This record gives sequence, structure tokens and C-alpha cells, in this order.
Amino acid sequence: MKTFEKWETEDLIVSFNLVENPKSAILKSWIDVKIPISDTVKIELDEIKEELQDSSEFYNEEELKLFVISRLLNLIKLKGHNYRTFAERTINAKIEGIDMRGRVELIVAMGIQKPRIPFFFIHEYKPEIKQNNDPRGQLLAAMLTAQELNNHQFPILGCYVIGKNWRFVTLENKEFSVSKAYESSRDDIFHIYMILMEAKERITKLIKEIQ
Repeated sequence: MKTFEKWETEDLIVSFNLVENPKSAILKSWIDVKIPISDTVKIELDEIKEELQDSSEFYNEEELKLFVISRLLNLIKLKGHNYRTFAERTINAKIEGIDMRGRVELIVAMGIQKPRIPFFFIHEYKPEIKQNNDPRGQLLAAMLTAQELNNHQFPILGCYVIGKNWRFVTLENKEFSVSKAYESSRDDIFHIYMILMEAKERITKLIKEIQ
């Protein structure tokens, strides 16, 4: 068994015949969204942006979660009837004979006590990434596992955060796509908010279809 943190993107591509599609229609329709933002939310986003401009270089992982990611997620409210955001939960599955297992930082899934049907992942990392640490690979490993648990019913959404930069990822069967980096210390933070709101909207629709 190989845990998520030990997977690299190239190993996943070779082991599971994955293909990266830089022009994915699924990714494009997700990240190109335009959603109205209320004045109250704009004020909060501006405060987060300014906080990052002043202090982000000195944040450790836990501080980045506390002062940035958690504040953004509180605005989005990624929870609803029979689904919510889970933190530090382990998921596992066997994919093409390979045991996949790992702990994920944040996962939005159906379930009350534990994540049963995963939809969306957020992974956060220190700005200085070690050479033997592949954030994209770790996220993809978790998304592949979720896809297996969901019986390939729908595309899996995810994002990984390295310091101020957010990248969004989609996975459908063997095809994955990765967005450009959105910098949360700039006005990109408004687009990050829109993308996360769109993820919530898609999750809500999927749950209605499943139920």
C-alpha cells in the first residue's frame, strides 16, 4: 500500500494511465464562472487579501489555514442537508489492484459522522515545497480514491494551496486538468471565491440527483 503523500504525479500517470487535458471543458466551465459578490463579502475578501499582503511570508501551515483558508470557507459555507466539510479524515480504496489510502486535510462529502460520498478536496502546503513533495500528486491520489468510492458517477473537484497560490483540479475517469495559479493576495481572491461558490452549487445539484 502506498499512502497519498508518497505519490507523485508521474507515478500516477504511469500506474493508472492518466492523461492531462489542459483544455478540459469540465475545468473551464467551473473556473470561468461569474457570480455576483455582495458588499459584505467583498469587505471580508479585501481584509483577507490585505492580511496576506502583510503577513503571508511568515505564516506556517496552521496559521495559513486559520487566517486565510478557514475564513474563505466560512464565507462559502460548504455544508448543507446531509453533507459537510470534514477535516483530517482518512479514505481508502483499491484501484486496479493497488491499495490507496491517506489522510486528507479538507474534504466536502455526503455524510454526518464520516465522509461517505466525496465531492471536493482542499489540500494546503507550505510555500517552500520540498523536492520530494508533490502537492498535485497527493491531491490526485486522493481524488482517484474518491472516484473509486463514488463508482465514477461524476467528476471529482479539488484544489491545492501553496502559500498564496490556489490551483484547481478536475478528474473524470482517466483524465485530469489543472488550472493556472490564482494568487489570493491580489484581486484573484474574488475569482477564488466565485470558483468555490460554483463548487458548492455543483455539489448541491449532485446531491439532489443522487438522492
